[in-house]
Amino acid sequence: MVHKEPPSKISKRGFTNFLCNSPLRRETFTERSGRHKKLGSFHQCYRLDGRLVAIGVLDLLPDCVSAVYFLYHESIHNLSPGKLGALREIALALEGGYRWWYSGYYIHNCPKMRYKIDFAPQYVLDPELPSSWDLLDKEALAKFDKQPYVSFSHERVEEYKTKLVKQHPNGDSDNYGFGLFGLGKPLTFHGPAVEEPAPDGGDAVTGTREESGEPIAARDGEANNGDDDDSDSDAENSDSPNVPLFTSNMPGLPSMATVARYHLDDIPILTSLQPTMFPVHYLAVWDEGTVTDGTSFKNKVAELVAMMGSDLIPQLCLDFRRHPS
Repeated sequence: MVHKEPPSKISKRGFTNFLCNSPLRRETFTERSGRHKKLGSFHQCYRLDGRLVAIGVLDLLPDCVSAVYFLYHESIHNLSPGKLGALREIALALEGGYRWWYSGYYIHNCPKMRYKIDFAPQYVLDPELPSSWDLLDKEALAKFDKQPYVSFSHERVEEYKTKLVKQHPNGDSDNYGFGLFGLGKPLTFHGPAVEEPAPDGGDAVTGTREESGEPIAARDGEANNGDDDDSDSDAENSDSPNVPLFTSNMPGLPSMATVARYHLDDIPILTSLQPTMFPVHYLAVWDEGTVTDGTSFKNKVAELVAMMGSDLIPQLCLDFRRHPS
């Protein structure tokens, strides 16, 4: 009734392909606490007086209940079954320990999806920065009303670049704050937003000295003038294997803005604790760091990808298994 499909287009095979077949494997996952969680694709059935009136198609993942589709009989349309189903799915996420409820795709000009914005707080995934979630509030919805395409991370970057150009009219607006060796204080990418520059006194992301913008690691062929007592130690530290890659002078490295857009969460990893590979974002430590902090596991993976090239991400697998010597 909703899709206006003719009877000739409705078939058991089509229903099975669309709403039953799934690449997810059903299994039961046991957490360290002993809690058992079902994983895989399931149908959540709703019955009224013993009669099946609605079905919620769900993907149960380790950290979320993902709402794939919801269908109901037209006789209960006045009961707002879509909202009822969403509430039950949210309850499942909370009670079952899945943490998050994913309401699925949102198309702003689609009337069938308008009910999704009635739940708050809710966040929308940025199309240009896959790790960035932005609050879907009235201000955000107003932008969807005016623009057919919205990327909040792109808008933040452009706004900040405009601000930098006004502050430094003689600088390179395409490089300043985004490249590894831009003059002055660079942007720090942390979580879903672009933070303000750090206070004076250097920045851990690029390792620049206060206002001079001089990289800590001296380039080959550059002699220290001896005016700075720390210059010799800085040059020595630049040869240390502990210097983060993104603070080095390695040629060919992408900008921090490019690195921040890398989609690293689904890189597969092998460990001695699991018999099969799994996405790296399943690790508890994954969300504890950022790609630019210089020390976290996520940063080290980002450094690896930056050296190899992001085009190799689909072919990459991290093997941390213990192999006999």
